[in-house]
Amino acid sequence: MNKLYKRLAARCQSPNQLNKLHITLENRMTPLELAALRGEFITRKGNSWLWKKIIQAFFRIRRNILGKDSVVRKYISINTRELSKVWLAKLHDQYLLAAGNNAPAPFVRKRLGRAVVIYEAGGDRAGKTLVVCFSGNFQRMMMPTPVFLQSIDANNADVVLLRTEKHKGYRTGIQELTSDLQSSLAALKILLKFDEYRRVVTVGTSGGAMPALLSALYWQADACLSVSPNNPEDDRWHSFADGEGAPGLFKHFGMGEKPPPVHIIYGENSIKDAESAGVIESILPSVRLVPVPGAGHVALFPLLERGELGGVLQRALFDAGLPGSD
Repeated sequence: MNKLYKRLAARCQSPNQLNKLHITLENRMTPLELAALRGEFITRKGNSWLWKKIIQAFFRIRRNILGKDSVVRKYISINTRELSKVWLAKLHDQYLLAAGNNAPAPFVRKRLGRAVVIYEAGGDRAGKTLVVCFSGNFQRMMMPTPVFLQSIDANNADVVLLRTEKHKGYRTGIQELTSDLQSSLAALKILLKFDEYRRVVTVGTSGGAMPALLSALYWQADACLSVSPNNPEDDRWHSFADGEGAPGLFKHFGMGEKPPPVHIIYGENSIKDAESAGVIESILPSVRLVPVPGAGHVALFPLLERGELGGVLQRALFDAGLPGSD
């Protein structure tokens, strides 16, 4: 990862290109890769505070110089390392919110397809939970991927991250699998070898929140965490609803008499998301609503900032549905 990053960063000719590279890495890296990059670019002696101020000043005035390509290219070529330090320092601050004093989670990334990546740390799958994550438009779980992964016990869970093309959603299937959602879910069950795991749970954020819920019904998963889902009565879901609105949508994907436990997280400041959560709760008997005070649509990250994310994931995904879990 370190050599690859250096090579790609060296090709960037503007702050915008470097920022796009950083976003791509944030969406893919493991905690171990983040730790290695930080060790490479941020020295223990460092004077990063001064450089941070210099870079901040640069970004404030960059709009006035972006037209001068030679100036920008020269600046970037000289200061890529310092820009990288600023990015990594901010990313590591977020990571520490999840990690505390714990070592980086030993996940290893393996690509199973263009839109399917699994993070695993080895060990016997028969004792593990498979966490299938449906990301939204920004291809992350409302936070950088190494931060999210650090909130999950790598010894007890493997994590799959699904991605969708921006603004296309999952209704027309998952890239390289099939062209409709239900057949893609059937293909995923085989690709991810559900039968090798003790439990299977789903997580979805924003545009991936409703697909995570529908997949939990379709797979008869052990639990589901849906963060800021859209409304099941929305026009985009009508083709799946068999003319019966939201109840028809859930029946279409296999809602039985005993659906899996579902936790819905939404920001109290998002009226739209609160309404969606209410509609879902009125139909599914197994729903528990988790409003986040002071949060908007991006409701998961505030839980990280408050030190509550790990506990919420544990209750919603790993304890839900077990005897004595309420």
